[in-house]
Amino acid sequence: MCYEDPDNLDTEVTIQKCKSGFEGAGLYAWVAEYPEEGGIKLGEAQEQKG
Repeated sequence: MCYEDPDNLDTEVTIQKCKSGFEGAGLYAWVAEYPEEGGIKLGEAQEQKG
């Protein structure tokens, strides 16, 4: 996404933990309005200890 474009600032994104996906299990994100366009696998989540 281009953050310089104000139209992209109000885009809803879905993030979901999937047991399987095109790149294996993990967190995936996609534009909620256009799920048919596909998504992207996010990096591994790291636990914060505090």
